[in-house]
Amino acid sequence: MLDCIYTARMKLANAQEAVEAMKCAERFQIEELQVILSKYIEGELDTSNCIEILTAAVGLKSAKLRIAAMEVVVDNFYRVLYEDGFRLLPFELVSEVISCDKLVVRSGLIILQLSYVGACGG
Repeated sequence: MLDCIYTARMKLANAQEAVEAMKCAERFQIEELQVILSKYIEGELDTSNCIEILTAAVGLKSAKLRIAAMEVVVDNFYRVLYEDGFRLLPFELVSEVISCDKLVVRSGLIILQLSYVGACGG
């Protein structure tokens, strides 16, 4: 992080590293770096990391990143639905996903199961 502050350069291997860097940038209130990292993370969003990034975006209170991650989750609902990360999402986020107008659901049974699991606490 200090290297980045003094040189304006940062080497990132993946979105997870960028999320960790963004947490530091938030802690030290480096807004410009937060914006840059958020854009980088958005560009790295895919089905393998969208749940993790969605969760991080909520913690970071990053509305733009949250919206971008939510979009990937909704667009790829059936790919991410059965991943461990999806089952660990707080009920409020699951509810937000299944309430999205863009979500195309093949079976109402899935929504019913998700609602039941959320209502029962996991």
